[in-house]
Amino acid sequence: MKNKNNGMTCPRCITDSTIPGFAMGPSQCVYCDLHDALNEAYPINEAHFISEVQQIRAERENPLDYDGIVGVSGGCDSSYLLHKLRTQGLRVVAVNYDNGWDTKVARDNIMKLCKVLGVPLAITKTEPGDAESVWLSFLKSGVTDVEAPTDIALTRVLYDAARKYKVKYIFDGHSFRTEGVAPIGLSYMDGRYIADVWKHYGKGGPYPLPNLTIGRWISDMVLKGFKRPRLLYSLPYDKNKAKATMIAKYGWEDYGMHHAENEFTTWFGYVYRPQRVKVDGRKVSLSAFVREGTMTRDAALKVVSEPPAIPPYATTEYIAERLGIKLHMLQQYMRAPIADRNEYESYRATFKRLKPLFWALHKAGRVPTTFYKKYVE
Repeated sequence: MKNKNNGMTCPRCITDSTIPGFAMGPSQCVYCDLHDALNEAYPINEAHFISEVQQIRAERENPLDYDGIVGVSGGCDSSYLLHKLRTQGLRVVAVNYDNGWDTKVARDNIMKLCKVLGVPLAITKTEPGDAESVWLSFLKSGVTDVEAPTDIALTRVLYDAARKYKVKYIFDGHSFRTEGVAPIGLSYMDGRYIADVWKHYGKGGPYPLPNLTIGRWISDMVLKGFKRPRLLYSLPYDKNKAKATMIAKYGWEDYGMHHAENEFTTWFGYVYRPQRVKVDGRKVSLSAFVREGTMTRDAALKVVSEPPAIPPYATTEYIAERLGIKLHMLQQYMRAPIADRNEYESYRATFKRLKPLFWALHKAGRVPTTFYKKYVE
């Protein structure tokens, strides 16, 4: 049956039928509906942000205790959140997952902020070759969720750090107002899925990167009681103004592209996905700007009408060299038929079966709203 939405573009944002899950309602697309629902659930209210931070500070039993950990990548969102938390007096530890592919700009940005703000930095580094082996297993498999292992590893690293520093709060710089919400049909991740792809296409032996089983995750959320408040949601967050603040205060450097802190992530977003899946991910993030009124719809359409300028560290030739394979092999992986991710074991059915538990955890602030709406609801 022909999809009635084919060839359509939302009249409010720039999301169109090339984005998985796209569908039109009476006046706007389903992603605008989701944005509006999140806007209603998390209204901009700086007083609320300050109140939440003060409440977290009040829970500190010892003046030398840490209040929480902050995941940092060197990018704008996480850097600005770290700045705001410290200026409000929270004692935090900055946590970075280093798979060996972070750009120098990103690394320098992290160091600059931590030094000026007096924040300790905990870095989890992968063993040389491990990240590359996992990515190659995904490329060989034909599924398109090549960056899923990185996202799961980061989540596991954050929970491990919360255990280590004996804190209850885990902060990250995600903002639906600047990033949108990645469609589940475009990317999927869970610990069982990642391990099963590795089992079939990896080098053999145990999965080498940090991973997160559902048992461990529920233990962290229920028994340890870790919370993940999205504090950035409450702030009147203008990305350009945030960058100007950080440049002036910390010597922070703008790397010029969305999610370009990591060489492999940049290639994945700006080369692999458009060529392999025929999806321009810029439409997701730029649509968020349009909905928020920080960019006009015409300006966003103009941006996506032109191909992005690919930096030297994100060309397919460079990535093949760093992965240790011939260029023609990587090009072959990118041309191969797309495999069905549903052929691999995953937690999909378990997430649905445990919907009442995840609903309660979501309401308690222990599960991000975006996870609940994408994977459970």
